[in-house]
Amino acid sequence: MGSPSTDAAGSIDVPLRRVIESGLCGTNPMHPAVVQGDVVLTYGELLTKSRELAAKLTSGTGPVLISKPRGVESLTEMVGCILAERPFVPVTPDSVIDPATLPDTPDGCGYLLTTSGTSGEPKVVVGSRSGLARYLQWQQAELALDPSDVVSNTADPWFDFSFKETLGALVAGATITVTPAAALAGGTTLLTWLAERQPTMVCLLPSMLARLVTAMDRADPTTVRSATERLRRLLVSGEPFPQPLLKRWRTHAPYPVVINLYGPTESTVIKLRHVLPVGAEVHTAIVPVGTPIPGT
Repeated sequence: MGSPSTDAAGSIDVPLRRVIESGLCGTNPMHPAVVQGDVVLTYGELLTKSRELAAKLTSGTGPVLISKPRGVESLTEMVGCILAERPFVPVTPDSVIDPATLPDTPDGCGYLLTTSGTSGEPKVVVGSRSGLARYLQWQQAELALDPSDVVSNTADPWFDFSFKETLGALVAGATITVTPAAALAGGTTLLTWLAERQPTMVCLLPSMLARLVTAMDRADPTTVRSATERLRRLLVSGEPFPQPLLKRWRTHAPYPVVINLYGPTESTVIKLRHVLPVGAEVHTAIVPVGTPIPGT
């Protein structure tokens, strides 16, 4: 099950299960994997729980619905599906999707996501295990996360935006800190939460970043400093990123590397990225989406 293969370019295609297991097994089992409020799930606990679930899932076939929002439970279920090599289908808790109505999943299917698509018509996107594995390996090579990192999780699992926050963190042995819904209610609440949790990597939509920066404009400098002093990377995606917003952000946080990312759901998380190191300037109205990531 899940043995390595070689793609057309001659590079080794590592199975998704092994990519995830390498992070889980290679990290101190007592190190926090997920922090959600007062709940802390260690890497050892996550590995045990997800393997127990995988053992149950291997007796069945077909996609597995995951109807919980971001957090310990949904992530454990997602990892269990990956270890069992069963496609997972993250849906909203009030979803009425019938698994019997889902399309047939081809060999190598890793997940299914529902999306409105560019036409506005609802459809189901099939994501491959190999595509997700390649993306996660690219992200780790690009960002070089490690167990000292704390990654915010602002997106729910039915958005592939969340994969870089959750699965990408697990590959690196980093800690995921789950952003509560109350913290995302506005810029001030998000700023307060960031000052408390002090993540090293944050992923935000430009619209949410704009609310955060507005809150920073009005906040006590001590709060802003607490929210940004450990931050090393800001990942922005999901919407066009205005250049004036980048400039406003950097008046408060000049040192984190900013990375603008782009990719439709059909593309396995991300297709393009534009990296802005400290001091890099942008002379266009919208921050460029950059160049393709390798293998896409």
